Amino acid sequence: MTDGATYTIGEMVTKGQVSIRTLRYYDQIDLLKPTTHTEGGHRLYSDADLNRLYAIQSMKGIGLSLKEIKDILTSGHLMGHEVHRSLQFQRKMLTAKKQTIEDMIADVDHMLRITEADHEVDIDIFCSMLHYITAKESIKEWQQGEQIQAGADSDETLEKEWSILLSNLKKVIRMNISPRAPEVQQLVNQLLALMDRTAGDRTTIPLPQTAPPIITPFSEKDQLYLKEAIKIHKENKN
Repeated sequence: MTDGATYTIGEMVTKGQVSIRTLRYYDQIDLLKPTTHTEGGHRLYSDADLNRLYAIQSMKGIGLSLKEIKDILTSGHLMGHEVHRSLQFQRKMLTAKKQTIEDMIADVDHMLRITEADHEVDIDIFCSMLHYITAKESIKEWQQGEQIQAGADSDETLEKEWSILLSNLKKVIRMNISPRAPEVQQLVNQLLALMDRTAGDRTTIPLPQTAPPIITPFSEKDQLYLKEAIKIHKENKN
């Protein structure tokens, strides 16, 4: 701080938690002009300027535009309806942010419940499950619109089983184990059984274009492997 209780632009940046660019813009639009300048032309701000900056930041925080803030600071007062409108707007914005954070926490909690701490989860499976969970509300809305009822099995129980099973399938594919191998055929048997449990009696219901897309964790090569493994499974049953 220099003599006469003035602040350099750098000190204003630190105290007001704003950028130099912002202060220069405020000066340009006559919202906050420095009290004086140094001989070299550098801006110097007073305590009154700092307080004005705090006021600007506070009013921005409740949703007022810079033009509205400038008019208020110029007139020295504001109408009650303006305060109410701005506060209602800010409350709406904060409520939306709160809901977003709560939804994110719910998604994380969901993933914690359906993943095993001691079980390897393939990254493609993880991303696919995470995408499904975050899109779940849209899927539920579509199901309600199509008058489709949820199955008897707990969603989270099924999701946990899917996470483990698909990770195991990705593992045998990655290890290039023959689709005829007993461990692969056992996984295929689990896959078909889990598909039946998940679909229930809804296997004939077509998925409309308006339904939320689901990311597949399997590449085209992986899908060919699975088709071959399922084909072998059916041949062995006959």
